[in-house]
Amino acid sequence: MTSGKHLKARIRTRMARTGERYSTARRHVVGAAEPAPSDHGWALRGGTHPDSANIANVLAHAGVSNLSEAMVLGIGGGLGAGYILWEFKQHRYTNLTLGYRYRWNYIDWTARTLDRLGATAHVHATSGAKGAAGELTARLEAGQPAIVWPDRQLIGYWHLPPHLDGFGGHPVVVYAATGDAMRVDDRNLAPLTVERSTLDRARGGSPRTRTIWWRSRR
Repeated sequence: MTSGKHLKARIRTRMARTGERYSTARRHVVGAAEPAPSDHGWALRGGTHPDSANIANVLAHAGVSNLSEAMVLGIGGGLGAGYILWEFKQHRYTNLTLGYRYRWNYIDWTARTLDRLGATAHVHATSGAKGAAGELTARLEAGQPAIVWPDRQLIGYWHLPPHLDGFGGHPVVVYAATGDAMRVDDRNLAPLTVERSTLDRARGGSPRTRTIWWRSRR
């Protein structure tokens, strides 16, 4: 019992320091004794922030170990600060967006950071959902996970209200296809399945039709 209390205390201390979820912090504290769960050959390692977690996880999948999110953030340019104030009279509300990362309001941060880390990023951008869906299929058939940008409301699993449709979202990793559905890594520690038609719809419209995959430099 005492050992369990001490473990929980260490986990909560890490959570307070890093902002990680309990399950993610626990895995870091416990270490290799509890390996990350695996699905279709992809290890579900969790994470704190979408952009840095995606890069740390895809490079860990490629064999680059001991690359933390903090290191990814630093190599990607470190901290920054800014805001955007959206005011739409027809909607009768104001939306304030805050950012605290270098180039936080630019969608090129992921590709630039992958390049800095020595993993050449390949960016496929198209104006239509059909071309984006075809590129994603090609990547998965080649055994290559891809980073994509779905709308958080349309993707479904965030359970957001309809009026948030079109407010965008953060990047996630799609690592496998299972029939008419896709496996998505959005820092989850258990398999997350999204219907293919839902994912395609959530990616419809620029810049959500971007697909990023990578290849290590030799």
